[in-house]
Amino acid sequence: MLVLLQCGPAQQTLEIVIQIINVNDNPATFPQSVLNFTISEFFPVNETWKTEKANDPDGGLIFYTLDPNTDGAEYFRLKTANTPDIILSKAIDYEKTTSLQLILSATDNQTDPSRTDELTINISVLDEDNKPPVFEPCSPVPGSTANICFNAAYTGNITQNKTETGPLQLDPQQIQAVDGDKGINATIRYRIIAGDHENAFIMNPNTGAITMTKVATSLNLIVLTVMAYQENDHYKFSTTTVSLKVLRVNQCRPKFTREIYNGNIQENSEAKSIVIGQGTTTKPLEIQAEDCDFPDVSKIKDGACLWSN
Repeated sequence: MLVLLQCGPAQQTLEIVIQIINVNDNPATFPQSVLNFTISEFFPVNETWKTEKANDPDGGLIFYTLDPNTDGAEYFRLKTANTPDIILSKAIDYEKTTSLQLILSATDNQTDPSRTDELTINISVLDEDNKPPVFEPCSPVPGSTANICFNAAYTGNITQNKTETGPLQLDPQQIQAVDGDKGINATIRYRIIAGDHENAFIMNPNTGAITMTKVATSLNLIVLTVMAYQENDHYKFSTTTVSLKVLRVNQCRPKFTREIYNGNIQENSEAKSIVIGQGTTTKPLEIQAEDCDFPDVSKIKDGACLWSN
C-alpha cells in the first residue's frame, strides 16, 4: 500500500506493507457425514484402505482418531494420526461378521473438543467362495475360534429281503447339506461314493433322499459314504456316512412248544404261588415258546407259571 505524505509544497510517498495473520477460527470438517463401502473377506491384513479426508479452510494440521467402542475398531487401525487412511489389523470372516462400523474423528485443535467433526464409516463384508458344504445338523467344535463344526452322521433301519418304499427315514434328520458360504448359498448336489456293494440304493442328486432299488440279503451293517458338493465347483465337497442296520424279517408267529401244559397247585394256595410241574414235587411248571425267525434262540419266552385266584 502506498501512502502520500505532504507538508506544504514538499511531499513524499511511503510504501506500507500490511501482513495479515491467519487465525485458526474454522474447524476441520468432512465433505460428508456417512461413508459406505464394501470390502472382500479376502482383503489382506496390513493392507491400507483409503477413506475420506477432512478439510480445514485455515490450512492447519488435521489430527484423526478412531472411536475404540465400535465393532470395526477390532479390525482396523489408522495408518498415521494425520492421515485418514485405515489399515486392516485382523482377517475378516463373513460367516462371523457381515458388516462393520467405524467412527472417524477429525480436529485441528486437540485441546478443543468442540472443533471436532465425525465421519461414520459403514463397511459391508463381501462373502467369498472359500468354504465347502456342511451337512446338517452341524455341531460347532467346542472351544474353536474358527467357524468349524462336526459333520452330521446319519443312521437308519431297513428290513432284510424287503424293499422299503419311499425315501429311507434317517436319524437325526433327512440328509441335507448347505453351502458353508452363507452369503453365496451355492446349489448343492449329492451322490453315494462308497459302501453300496450290492447296488441296492440310489440317491436323489437334488434332495439327498436315499431309496432302495433292490432288497438287502445280508444282515451285516451297511455303511454308505455320501458326498455333498457345489454344483458350480465339484472341488468344494464334504462327505459323511449313512449307517443302515438290517433287521431280520418277521415271517413267523411265536408258538408254544406244547399244546397243553399240566401242573399242580395245593388247595387254598395264596395268589402268586408257584405252580409245580406235573410228575414232580419241586420243579416249577415252565411254559416255553419258539419263533422260526430266531432259530439261534430256542426260547423266546421262558417263565414259571404263577397261581392267581
